[in-house]
Amino acid sequence: MHLDEYYELRQYLGAAYLATDSLDITANIPLSDEVFSDEKVQRITQICRNTICFANDLFSLGKEMAHSHLGAEFNLVTILVRERDLSIESAIYEAVAIHDQSVENFIKISEQIYRFDEKTNRLLEKYVAAMGFLMKGNIDWSTKDIIRYPHI
Repeated sequence: MHLDEYYELRQYLGAAYLATDSLDITANIPLSDEVFSDEKVQRITQICRNTICFANDLFSLGKEMAHSHLGAEFNLVTILVRERDLSIESAIYEAVAIHDQSVENFIKISEQIYRFDEKTNRLLEKYVAAMGFLMKGNIDWSTKDIIRYPHI
């Protein structure tokens, strides 16, 4: 898998898309199809999903490499190793930079989505906050709440 394909597909290779798609029910954010079809709303949703998955790739790398004969084939770090001819350590730093840039892009683009009526914009504020909680919650869960990933 190439990096550009990975960016497009990664959001669907975990549960991040289920988490964002269920915010209508789980967080009581009933946005219309018109709002969800807005280019910038779609973009921040994709960024949120990928950011969650990028963090997960970093957390799961050691376990994936230890338990897979393919060596974490669908992990951002190993894709960076293959495509950019990086060492694992350099690829980890690059993956962290990609994750952090994604967070910055999420913040920047989310500031541009409030172009609807007042009620919809309030729901969008709630939607953006909920996605922020999903991103932060994934990191907290992966680093503090479980023993799923050994953090070395």
